[in-house]
Amino acid sequence: MPEKARIEPRFPTIPQWARSRGFSPKTARRMIRELAIPLYSAGNSWPRVDAAEADAAIRRTRLPTTDHARARVEEIIDAENRAASP
Repeated sequence: MPEKARIEPRFPTIPQWARSRGFSPKTARRMIRELAIPLYSAGNSWPRVDAAEADAAIRRTRLPTTDHARARVEEIIDAENRAASP
C-alpha cells in the first residue's frame, strides 16, 4: 500500500515549521526575530508563521557561495575519495 503524502500546512506553528526545515524551534524563533518574519494567531492558538513567507525571507538573506569555499569543498571531497579508494 503506498504511503500517504504529507501535506504541510500553510500556517504551521513555529516548532512544526522549524522541524520541517531541519532546525530547532529556538533557532526558528531567533530567525523570526532577526528577519522580522511576521507571526499570525487566531484567538488563543499558538503563534504561526506563513511557511512560504518565512522561507522567502530566509532565501533573501542567503549569501552566495565564494570561490574559496567551492574550492575548499572540492579539496575535501577529493581527499575523501582518495581515502575511500583501495
